[in-house]
Amino acid sequence: MTVLLFFPVAASANSSANYVSKLSDCNAELPQLSLYTILDKGRNTLAGWSHIRTNKEGGEFRSLSLSDADYAITQDYYVADKSCGYAKVQNGILAVKLSDSTRQHSNGIEASIDANSISFGEVGYVLLDLKVNRIGSSIPSLDALRTLYRDFLTEEEFEQFDLGMASLGITLFSQSSASQASEPLNAELLFSIDQEVFFDQWLRVILPLDEFQFYIKENSVRVPQERSSYKASDISGFRINPETSHGRQLREILGDKWSEHIPEAFKEISISLRRIELLKRR
Repeated sequence: MTVLLFFPVAASANSSANYVSKLSDCNAELPQLSLYTILDKGRNTLAGWSHIRTNKEGGEFRSLSLSDADYAITQDYYVADKSCGYAKVQNGILAVKLSDSTRQHSNGIEASIDANSISFGEVGYVLLDLKVNRIGSSIPSLDALRTLYRDFLTEEEFEQFDLGMASLGITLFSQSSASQASEPLNAELLFSIDQEVFFDQWLRVILPLDEFQFYIKENSVRVPQERSSYKASDISGFRINPETSHGRQLREILGDKWSEHIPEAFKEISISLRRIELLKRR
């Protein structure tokens, strides 16, 4: 049995409580709301990418905790999980830089959506059944971040930076936007899980598409878009990125005050994914 679909967890005021609920059974059937399955029993469309495999030793990723291979995102890590009744789950360790915004997403998870199968106007929610694993995670606490970066950030700037939690960015994207054929449309929402409360527990995350930020990029700058302009646009892909709590690195916060001599640190989030679904609008 699972908790109610939209029942929020309130155990931590810092988690994205409106989106997250605890699961008592990670194999429970879904309500009849699914439009498109990205990951579930017998179906896994996930792939991934990693910068780490070519540039860790002695380079920009040298302070990561594990070996290069541990950050690979492949279906080699799609394995049976005892905590989920030995159902197969997709595992991965996602890493994000905290200081430099160049290649800040060290790796990520991505899936292609079948052509002409679903539009932005049809989707109401993105659902993920997942677990944040204690083993493999290395997430600096807020106190550790204050110690590391106290010489560079004011208290006000810390509030724009990171809360020391497992933060993920979920993106749906199309091959091109309606207004500029050369520019992909992105719809993104960030959420955070207080790992100290929810480590090693199966959770259901439900993200309303109405709360996603729609944008295209022009000269690397995000240009906001209205969702209503893209209801008929097909969704071509899905992405999970590791993030800081507000999606910003020190380099963006500090601007001209940032220096490559500021120490780099990483947030490393070990996750297991049991199910990813795009759900109908209610």
